[in-house]
Amino acid sequence: MRDLVGELRRWRAEGVGTGRAIVVRVSGGAPFREGATLLVTDDGRLAGGVSGGCVEAEAAETIGATRRSGRPPSTARDRRRAGLGRRAR
Repeated sequence: MRDLVGELRRWRAEGVGTGRAIVVRVSGGAPFREGATLLVTDDGRLAGGVSGGCVEAEAAETIGATRRSGRPPSTARDRRRAGLGRRAR
């Protein structure tokens, strides 16, 4: 996996806003383990990964919507779907 800290520093130096998704719990088989991280810029660039599949697109969409609104997903279903867990507010 690429150096996410370096990538984040480069994007910040460019003045690009970023968001992130982090795998906090895995049950059953999953291609990525706890701690896997996806960074998404406001202009759509991605670094890292959380699933190796369609979950990246959903996570990137959720990150973008959250950054635009300034609020995390508002319902329990949305928080679970976004992988944010029960404690997300």
